[in-house]
Amino acid sequence: MESIKRLNREVRSYIFDDSLTARHMIFLAGPRQVGKTYLAKAWLKTKKCDKLYYNWDDVQTRKKYLSDSRFFESETRTLGIKDPWIVFDEIHKRNKWRDILKGTYDVFADEFRFLITGSARLDLFRKSGDSLVGRYNLFHMMPLNIREVVGYPQSGRFLSILE
Repeated sequence: MESIKRLNREVRSYIFDDSLTARHMIFLAGPRQVGKTYLAKAWLKTKKCDKLYYNWDDVQTRKKYLSDSRFFESETRTLGIKDPWIVFDEIHKRNKWRDILKGTYDVFADEFRFLITGSARLDLFRKSGDSLVGRYNLFHMMPLNIREVVGYPQSGRFLSILE
């Protein structure tokens, strides 16, 4: 997909690598406005799952969850999506979000891939006992670095343009 190719963020080269993430949930944390949501939506498009983006700041997403905690499953089935990726954006702002993710992952780990995006708060819970241990890989997305700006994500290629 063109927009994800144009973005060319270094984090993209390893965050979606199955050999690194296996069937774990992927947590993508970082400061505001670094492109986490953009990257998540672009990834969903490449997987033909763009209808499976759920922002937990959105009242409709919260209503769907309250009426059916497995709302994403029925939407995926209705859409006929195979190998679905689900994005839960900003879920860490909800009460008991770790329990929501733990239960969801434990039931659906074999059927769905999950990308969880949010602020650096996604990382804070590790210090206070983690009910999600062994269920996720945490990645940090930072603002663009100079290699990403000039379009040379590999260090060797970047050094060659400086010569």
